[in-house]
Amino acid sequence: MVATQATRPVPLPVQALDHATGYLLAAAALRGWARRLTDGVGSSMRTSLARVACALMAGPSTAPDTEAPDPARFEGSAEATPWGDARRLAYPARIEGVTIGWERPATRLGSEPHARWLHSSE
Repeated sequence: MVATQATRPVPLPVQALDHATGYLLAAAALRGWARRLTDGVGSSMRTSLARVACALMAGPSTAPDTEAPDPARFEGSAEATPWGDARRLAYPARIEGVTIGWERPATRLGSEPHARWLHSSE
């Protein structure tokens, strides 16, 4: 809000808190599954958006004067988005025979009339 001088919260192109929480839960599920396969013991894990927010805030700062990321870490060429040209980070791993990619560029939240997967004919 400070950067855009908005009077109320505005959607961001990436919801770091939601993504980080999802990644932690996915990692916890995999760890629990691995434990079940090796020890036969079930697991129970939990987190919260508030705890993940605290962990993210305690991490290193990315101040505006921070050095730009290494271009070798980016995938492909720049793509036009409503926020200006953007580049996607390279995937951390590759799987032989699996093509990873994006069909469409990023868009503003709420700009799509409906989720395409809701219609079985598409």
